[in-house]
Amino acid sequence: MIRMALVGYGRWGPNYARLIVQDPHCELWACVEADPVRLRHATADYPQVIASDDLGVILSNPLLDAVIIATPAYTHYALVRQCLTAGKHVLCEKPLSLRASECEQLYQQALQAQKILMVDHTFLFNPGIVALKARLPELGRLHYMTSTRTHLGPIREDVNVLGDLASHDIAVFNDLLQALPVQVSACGSGFLSQGRTDLAFVTLWYPEGVMAHLHTSWFHPVRMRKMVAVGDQKMMTWDDLNVQEPLRLYASHIPPSPPQGTVTVPVLEAREPLQNVFDTFLQAIQSGQRPFSDARFARDVALVLEAIELSTAQQGGPVKL
Repeated sequence: MIRMALVGYGRWGPNYARLIVQDPHCELWACVEADPVRLRHATADYPQVIASDDLGVILSNPLLDAVIIATPAYTHYALVRQCLTAGKHVLCEKPLSLRASECEQLYQQALQAQKILMVDHTFLFNPGIVALKARLPELGRLHYMTSTRTHLGPIREDVNVLGDLASHDIAVFNDLLQALPVQVSACGSGFLSQGRTDLAFVTLWYPEGVMAHLHTSWFHPVRMRKMVAVGDQKMMTWDDLNVQEPLRLYASHIPPSPPQGTVTVPVLEAREPLQNVFDTFLQAIQSGQRPFSDARFARDVALVLEAIELSTAQQGGPVKL
């Protein structure tokens, strides 16, 4: 039985709590929340669980095995350090940190402590993205990829739209291509608040001539989560909001007259992405094997975000990684 503490009972915390209590190998042992109203909600939902606003007291108990952190992004680095220092396994919401150097520090600390540190880049575990990755070789030589991730709010206070939305697609691009971009160029603006980017257009150049482009916005009338991958043999689209056909595979024929029957709709596993994240974390604890979505993977995402922020400040000037 793996005893877990949940830190944060806001937007995502209740989802993690549900997964913990449903798993026969886990026990939701404690919930830590600084907001007294949210702490009362946690107590009402799970009266058998220890509720506290003091993480230090919870971490001092040797019965605790692991901690899940679902708090604002600016708190992640300090909280993860504290948990690793106490000798606990950690699953942390993305971004682990917006500073690549801090991600690397946490990676090294987890290695030294011989503890699992996993980052919840949820879309890496989305069945559509998992299937896209598995079938990517069918596309032949990859030419380019695009992604669109937009909606009208909610506006986060702890990160801008790049740290909130673009980080998802950067993580997916890096994972699909098993590489970091060699150069980025980005333009962004803040229409809803001064000094905070809420719209961005980003172009990334990956090795072997693969281009990737992403459009991300909090200030858009249509909610979209779409990705396109184009190769010299086939093309693939992923639409997370298309319940019936989220993934479509196309033969790479030039219009206007593509042959009939060139579109394939793969059948996807009907499974909650967060469940896949949670299961991967448990397997990593049980096996001792570091998950691929670890602090070093998070460091690489942060490196790209840092380059994008620099390019945005230069009004689109190219920045090499």
